[in-house]
Amino acid sequence: MRGLIFSTRDLCYYSASFFADRIADSLEEKGFEIVRADIPEDSSEGEIEETLLALSKERFDFVLDFNSKLPRLLIDGGVPYPDTIMGTEDDHSPAPFYNYILDHPLYHHPGLSQKLKNYHAIVIDRYHGSYIEKYYPNVKEIIYRPLPGSLAVTQCPFEERSDRLFFPGTYVARTAIEHEIERLNSQRKEKLIKELFHEWDPEEKPIEEAVMERLTPEEKENDKFPVLMNSLYPLDRLMRFERRRRILFFLAENGVEIDIQGEGWEDTGIYGFSNVKRIAPSAIASSIEIMAAYRKVLDVNPCFFEGLHDRVSSALLNGCVIFSDMSCKTAPEDKNLKLYSFHDLEGLLENIKTM
Repeated sequence: MRGLIFSTRDLCYYSASFFADRIADSLEEKGFEIVRADIPEDSSEGEIEETLLALSKERFDFVLDFNSKLPRLLIDGGVPYPDTIMGTEDDHSPAPFYNYILDHPLYHHPGLSQKLKNYHAIVIDRYHGSYIEKYYPNVKEIIYRPLPGSLAVTQCPFEERSDRLFFPGTYVARTAIEHEIERLNSQRKEKLIKELFHEWDPEEKPIEEAVMERLTPEEKENDKFPVLMNSLYPLDRLMRFERRRRILFFLAENGVEIDIQGEGWEDTGIYGFSNVKRIAPSAIASSIEIMAAYRKVLDVNPCFFEGLHDRVSSALLNGCVIFSDMSCKTAPEDKNLKLYSFHDLEGLLENIKTM
């Protein structure tokens, strides 16, 4: 088997290329021949074209990318790039293209809506898969496959690890997201976002169900709904970062010793607490090494309704106790995973302090 694995987005802390390398390593260990191709976000049009055209002359059994830009890249007079990479068994059929979607599909409507000839999707949340199945019939196959954890190179004995709580995660200020809402230039969408921000409970229903309850019959139509959802992305971001802020501040105010690694927290005032310390942001490989030096890790689920974030998998793989508000329906069976609810932060506090 011969595969082509791309990385066309940098993602948070260069995680896309990290995931691509780990998958490539694993497949090569199983005897696959893998070609890796990174296209940094700051690449010029000439650099992108040179890379893409060279690879389109080769044949592969599959092509893989993360939150891919490739379906929207048109070459040869308007052909989506994945359709130009031929498979090894059929002279007239493109190789299967797998788009590994690492967050809610609402963010990726422009790419998912492309009519590729051999389109497949991999998701890390079961509801993300159901969403793609319903609104993107052009995608032939949907696979639920959360990313596995990554093992740190240096393994620190548990008794020698820091007893402080480690939180890896960025923060985006509410004011910045409100500017994104203003740029939508739509009173209807602005009203929906602001009302649903106060009504939607991510532990009770996925975002698409919360939005659907507020729409007109016309807005609910299958050809209109995913377009509308794509424009309502600030709702997901507002909820995600506000939940992070509230949980971190609650713990800080109650004396939990916390080390935060992630951009954006400097302007929140959280580092004014003597029990909270900042760890400089770093690439994901370095972050995993840092995580493995802690006994306790905090996960604030990014509004995945029935999904598994690789932060949880990596913490468990490295022997950390991780506190997560992920769904119990998809939670791994592991004694080191301690589930909590956003609505019971007192319970979370008690569990952290008594561990």
